[in-house]
Amino acid sequence: MTITVTPITGSPFTITEDDIIEGSFSIERNWALGSNIEIGCADTSELIFTLDNSDGQWSNIRWEGAQLTVVLDIDGEPLQAGIFTVDEPPRKLTTMQIKALDDMAKFNRPYNTDLEYPASLLQIIQDACSKCNVTLGTVNFTNKEYVVGNRPEGQDITYHHIVAWVAELAGTNAWIDHLRRLQLSWYGDNQTGDLEISPDDMMVYNSIAEADIEITGIVYYSADSEQGYIAGTDTYAIVIEDNPLLQDNYAGVLSAIYAKIGGFTYRPYDIETVGYPHLWPGDVITTFKDIEGNELTSIITNHTFRLNGNSKLQAKGETQTVKGYATGAPFTPRQKRVLQAVAQIEAARQTSAMEQAVLRLNELMSNALGFYTSTLEVGGAKKVYIHDKPELEESQVIWTMTEMGLAWTDQGWNDGDPVWHYGITSDGSLIVKLIQAIGIMAEWIVINDQGDDLITYLQAMDGRIASKVSQTEVQDLETGLLEHISNQIEQTVSDLTATLEQTVADAEGPIRDEMAQMQLKVNEFDLKFSTVEIANSDLEDRMGQIEEKTNYLHFDGQNAELLIGGTEFETKLSLQPNKVGFKQNIGGQDELVSYWDAEQRAQYLLALIIGKFKIQNLDSHPDHLTFLYAGE
Repeated sequence: MTITVTPITGSPFTITEDDIIEGSFSIERNWALGSNIEIGCADTSELIFTLDNSDGQWSNIRWEGAQLTVVLDIDGEPLQAGIFTVDEPPRKLTTMQIKALDDMAKFNRPYNTDLEYPASLLQIIQDACSKCNVTLGTVNFTNKEYVVGNRPEGQDITYHHIVAWVAELAGTNAWIDHLRRLQLSWYGDNQTGDLEISPDDMMVYNSIAEADIEITGIVYYSADSEQGYIAGTDTYAIVIEDNPLLQDNYAGVLSAIYAKIGGFTYRPYDIETVGYPHLWPGDVITTFKDIEGNELTSIITNHTFRLNGNSKLQAKGETQTVKGYATGAPFTPRQKRVLQAVAQIEAARQTSAMEQAVLRLNELMSNALGFYTSTLEVGGAKKVYIHDKPELEESQVIWTMTEMGLAWTDQGWNDGDPVWHYGITSDGSLIVKLIQAIGIMAEWIVINDQGDDLITYLQAMDGRIASKVSQTEVQDLETGLLEHISNQIEQTVSDLTATLEQTVADAEGPIRDEMAQMQLKVNEFDLKFSTVEIANSDLEDRMGQIEEKTNYLHFDGQNAELLIGGTEFETKLSLQPNKVGFKQNIGGQDELVSYWDAEQRAQYLLALIIGKFKIQNLDSHPDHLTFLYAGE
């Protein structure tokens, strides 16, 4: 076993099993804090071990806030057991007890969000993770689109409460995985294979219940009403009480939770087995054999692992006759014990969303344990696989590369037919779950349309909803934009004409035709209007006397034709997503006389006159449409 310690100040170092006092190392994880199965549990996992400090070698380390990455050696294979943060400075005695918490502790800070409500449960949990610098690993869960109308109020509300309340309404528990990601799941959701425990594995046999427990319903009681709401029956129901995120549509929310966990059955027990560090709360024991040889099915609600010792496993639950109703997840004194020091340390570490992503990438790479490769040949062609376990069939994360591209999955080999969830194809397509970048340039972006009432969410980097635009508002916006463009172009042309005419009127000498020009430069959707004034008629001095005045007009890519005037010819400015052109009425028909195209650059088809200006084809400026003053 190794523990890589990364202190806030100073260089990283490694602790080995030889540095730890025998029997002092443990990791405790819980999905049930009372005596019954729960939803909405968001317990902070805890790592504890004691160092031998008889020679004072650990006394000069700044332990508070240090990050501990734990890797266990299981029959020669490395197993990352988690990443923890020391929450309080240890007493520097001849032995030093180190206590560290996983990233659930980061949520123990006041809920002072700037998230705008109404907001969906998904947006609320995304905002909590963004504010507390925790990576969200679960984005699909029950009731994720349920919209909370009003922000929960209360000075004692923390982000930890928010995470637990969202998990409760999702019919899940919240937990931090070995890569520091926040997961929301129910029993068996993340399990890929069968799990068997037999009497041969048991070291201590405390108890196994005589009958199974089956969840028959979900009951909700609100703080301001004595009326209860129920989905299913109350024979053995889980009770949700005083969840301030549940503000309406009680029946719909409860029915969705019941559809997920209703009828779930397991057998309560309390045993100790040989050390199984790979077991987590949330696992389903598909085959549980008791000492009499009976085969049962159960779960793991609580697990305390001791290095070179036993695993204490529990499936908490009381029979119907003993307890009546199950309960939602309470907040215990142990959860409240997470110190303010952790919050202060993490608050000091807050970074931008992009910086968080970069740090996250570096953490994943530095904490990775390496990979295995396999090559399959079919007719001389090779398929290369990169995977996380020695055997391809046992691997969960698998990458492959063929002549058609690169693909990967985190859902396993699937009996030789893996489902590739992400990838890059040879035709340039990219399929991923999340993109974080400094900038994105695109010709078009499609936002998922879930119905006639199109709602577009423009979400800022900090998680706030910057705008919610309905279809009607989009149409109003388009109309207003076109009016604004028309007015701005007319005003710009008027101002430019007046400026240029005055410049020409004041000018003398042979350089009259070069003294003033109007340029219309097109760069995708940006129109640049420039005037060049020469204040001195002396040709030698004019380069130092040029003053350029520029106006920009941005267009959103919708087709439009705008009248920009002219004393002799009516000219229309035609705006399209990939072309800007000029049309004039010739023989009673609007004909395109000049245009600028993103691929073909400027094209001059006919003589173009706008008011007192005519077009000039300047080879030195092929990407400009240049208009020179034509005189009286």
